[in-house]
Amino acid sequence: MGESTTGHSDVSAGPELTTSPQTPRSTMKARKWLPAVIAVLFFAAFSTVVLSQPEKMIEPDPYAYRASISALEDGNLTLTGDQYNDLASRLQESSLGGGIMQWHQNDDGSWVSEKNPGYPFLAIGFDEVGALRLAPLFYGALACLALWFGARRWLGRWGGTFAVGAYCSTALAMVMAWRSTMPTFTDASLVAVGIGLLIWSVVALDRSRRARTIVGTIAFFSFGLAVFVRYTNVVVLAVAAVFALAVCLRPKWNIRWSTLLWWAIASLPPLFASVIYNAAVFDGPFSTGYNASTVQFSINAIPDNLRLMPSRLWQAMPIFVLGLAAILVLIAIQIITALRSRSRPEFTIDSTTDDVDIDGSGSNEFTHPVGESSLAEHDAMSRSTIDRWIGSFLVLAWAATWATYAAYEWTANLGGGPPGGGGAGRAGGPGGAMAGMTQPVYSTVRFYLPALGAIALLVGWLFTRMPAVIGVVALVALFAFGAHEFIDTTTSQWASMSMGGGRGSLIDPGGGNGQGGPGGMQQFDPSKCPNLPQLPGTGANPGGGSPDGQRPAPGGTPGTPPDGLTGRGGLTFDANGCPVIPGGTNSGVPTPSTTPSTIINSPTATGSASA
Repeated sequence: MGESTTGHSDVSAGPELTTSPQTPRSTMKARKWLPAVIAVLFFAAFSTVVLSQPEKMIEPDPYAYRASISALEDGNLTLTGDQYNDLASRLQESSLGGGIMQWHQNDDGSWVSEKNPGYPFLAIGFDEVGALRLAPLFYGALACLALWFGARRWLGRWGGTFAVGAYCSTALAMVMAWRSTMPTFTDASLVAVGIGLLIWSVVALDRSRRARTIVGTIAFFSFGLAVFVRYTNVVVLAVAAVFALAVCLRPKWNIRWSTLLWWAIASLPPLFASVIYNAAVFDGPFSTGYNASTVQFSINAIPDNLRLMPSRLWQAMPIFVLGLAAILVLIAIQIITALRSRSRPEFTIDSTTDDVDIDGSGSNEFTHPVGESSLAEHDAMSRSTIDRWIGSFLVLAWAATWATYAAYEWTANLGGGPPGGGGAGRAGGPGGAMAGMTQPVYSTVRFYLPALGAIALLVGWLFTRMPAVIGVVALVALFAFGAHEFIDTTTSQWASMSMGGGRGSLIDPGGGNGQGGPGGMQQFDPSKCPNLPQLPGTGANPGGGSPDGQRPAPGGTPGTPPDGLTGRGGLTFDANGCPVIPGGTNSGVPTPSTTPSTIINSPTATGSASA
C-alpha cells in the first residue's frame, strides 16, 4: 500500500512507511524533509527552463512596459515630447531593439503608457541591478511559498508539494515568466500569494489570533497589488472579501471583526495608488489608458470564447483538467459524507498541529493541519466542512477569473479559428471581426493565468487522496510536457519576430516591398506609411510630436478595415502596401482606439489590449 498523502486521513500508511525502533534517524529526517525538497526542485526546474531561453520581445505590450520601467528609472511617470523621442531612440538602440509601443499623447502634450501602472513599480528594482528577468521568478517564488504554507496547513505536508508542483508545471506559466517585460506571471503570482496565505489564516485554528491577522493582512495586501498590476483581478479580491466575511460570520472559524477590518485595510493602499495614478495621468480616478471601445466585456463574446479557448487552454495549461476532476471528486465526497452523516456521527478533527510527532517516529503522516486549541474552545469542525469551505473559495476564485475573460471581446475577435497549423503556440482560421488575423495561442490564453493558484491548490487536494508517488509522477509528467511545449513556443515563428529585419521580421531592412521571413511574410517600409507611428525625426512625420493615428478619434468600429482592403500574409494591407492597424488611422479613416508605438513588429501587434 502506498503512502497516504492526505493531511487529514486516518488511514494507516503502508508497511513501507512503518517506522521501527531500528530505523536510522537519518532516514527519518530524510523522509520528513522529502516533500519540501521535491517542492524546491519543482521551482528550481521551472526557473532553469525559463532562463534557458534567450529573452525576446513579442507583441506591442512588452515594449510599453519596458518603456514605463525605463521612464520610472529616470523619475518620470509621463514624458514630454522630447523625453519620449529620446527614450524611443535609446530603446531602439538597445540589444532587444524596438522602441515604444502602446503609449499615447494626452491633451497637454505629455506621453503616457496605456497599460496598468503596477508592474513597472514592482520590476524597477530588478531592472536597476540588471536582473529584470528575475522579477517574474521572484514573485513566482513568493507564490510557491504561500501555496506551500497554505496547502500544507490545509492538506498536510504533501499537499504543499503538490500545489507547488502543479503551479510550476504549465507551459503558460513558463512562457509568461520568460517574458520579463510582461506582468502576467507576476500578477498571477500575487493572486496565488493572496489565496495561499488566506487559506493558512483561516485554517490555522490553533495559531494565535495575532498571527492569523498578520498573515491574512499580507494576503489581502497581495490581492491589492494584483489589482494594481491588472485591474480585472478585482474579481478575485471580491471573492476573497466575501469568503472572509462568511468565515467571520461563522463562530467556529474564530475570526473576529477586528481581524476582518485589518484585512480590509491592507488591500486599500494598492487600490488607492491605482486611483491616484489614474487621476494624475488620465482623465479621472477611474479612467485608464485605453479607449472605452478597446477593452470591452460582453455576454455576446462568451459563445466565441467558449468555442475557442478550451482547446487552447488544453495546449497551454492542461493542469486545469485535473482541477475540474478535483471539483467533481470533492462534490462526490461531500455528497457521500452528507449521506453517511445521517446514520452515524461524522469523524472530527482532534490532532494537535500539522507538524506533530504522534508515534515518536518523526513522522506526521496521520496529522491534520487544524490544531486542537480552537477545537477545545469551539465545537469540533469536520474535515468535510473544512474541505467544503476552502474548496468553494477556490472554485469561486477560479470561476470569477475565467468567467470575466469568457466575456472579453478582444480574445473573441482576435481569437481566430480553432488551434491548428503554423507551429507551436499558433492558432489560425477565420473568426470574429478581425477574421484576417492570425493569433498565437499564448496571446489569448494569458488572461486566464491568474486562476492558476486556485487550480494548483485543488489539484493538490486531489493528489492527497492517493499515494504520494502517483501525485509526484503525474506532476513530473505534466512538467515535462509543459517544458517541451515551452521550448517549442519560444523557438516558434511567433517568438522569432524581430524589429529590424532578418528572420521573422515584418520590416524590410531595405525599405522594399519584398516578401521575407518564414512563410513569405509581407514586409513594408514604415516610413512610407503615415498611418504608422514613426521613429523620432524620420518617416512620415519628421517633425516629431504626435504621429498620425496615435490620438483618440471618435467614430468607426474597432477592427473593421476600410472598404477595398485586401488581406495578405496574416495582416490586412491597404492600397499603399501599409498594414491596417485596428484602432489606428488607416488610409485617412479614423477609428477610436489608439495603437501608439514606434513601429509595428508582428501580426499580433494589432492594438493588443491587456485588460
